[in-house]
Amino acid sequence: LSKVKLKNTNNGMEVEYTIVPETEADLKAKKISVESPIGKGLLGKKLGELAEIQVPNGTVKFEIVAIGRECQASLQRLLMAIFRPIKWPNQHLVMPS
Repeated sequence: LSKVKLKNTNNGMEVEYTIVPETEADLKAKKISVESPIGKGLLGKKLGELAEIQVPNGTVKFEIVAIGRECQASLQRLLMAIFRPIKWPNQHLVMPS
C-alpha cells in the first residue's frame, strides 16, 4: 500500500489517496486501484513531478505533493495547526465549600 497526496494543477485542490490492489479499491475511502487511470498515471513518478492522467473527461495534471511518509507528516502538521494547545487566561478554580 502506498499513500500519495496530489494537487490538481487546474484548480489547486489537494487530495490524498492510498494505492491498493484492484480487489481493495474503494473511491469513497480514497483507495484507488493500481490499475485505475490515476494509479497507472502515478507509477514511477517522484515527489514534485507532474503526472498527466487520462480520465474520461480528458487529461488532468496532478503535482505529486507527498508520497508515503510525507503524507503522514503533512497530515500531522495540519492536525497540529488545527488542534494546537489553546492558551487560556490564568484562571483559578474555586471549589465550593
